[in-house]
Amino acid sequence: MSKRKQEVARLFSVTLGDEVIQIASDYMNSPEMIDTKEDGSSECDIEQFYINTSLMEKPDLLSKVLLQYQPESCIIFANTQSEIDSLEQYLRKKSYPMKKLHGGLQQKERLRVMEQFKRKQYRYLLASDVAARGIDIAQVAMVIDYDMAKGPANYTHRIGRTDRNGAKGTAISFVLDEITDRATFVEILNKKGTIVLRELPKKTIKGRNRKVNRAK
Repeated sequence: MSKRKQEVARLFSVTLGDEVIQIASDYMNSPEMIDTKEDGSSECDIEQFYINTSLMEKPDLLSKVLLQYQPESCIIFANTQSEIDSLEQYLRKKSYPMKKLHGGLQQKERLRVMEQFKRKQYRYLLASDVAARGIDIAQVAMVIDYDMAKGPANYTHRIGRTDRNGAKGTAISFVLDEITDRATFVEILNKKGTIVLRELPKKTIKGRNRKVNRAK
């Protein structure tokens, strides 16, 4: 009687959350975890800032940040489809060259939007976390957490879009004066260790006397 061929399964991820680790333990025999880091490439290569703001001020603050920094490319993360749709309308009225990416779009449309962004056919991408999975773009100058990330792992996934292939990038998080935002923000700070998130005072973000860069 021939022996059953032994199968080997491998899971790869930028981060592994508790739920994924639990599933692996339930369905795999004595799984081993290997943590690898590329030399010279880490969150230290990303300038990380946060801005304290209010819910009402967020849209105008986003516009000012984009005007002041004029990033060559930028992914703006929001937590809900409705928030992304609302932001799209707001930014489109100001003539920003942008597209949106969320689960409400057909797969064919999502792939088209990602490919256009990769080819730099527009500068700004409004995205949800789920829809942005699988985006592999060599150079994204800036990531903005318009809505606070849902935890340290989610935060790492988001800002990691801007340091691919050893490139340096900038990450800016909007932090509301609300219990949920503050609690998540403190959790992220505690997980960052030696990585410093510096406050960007709102009064320094003026965006005045600058026009929307419509160039591709």
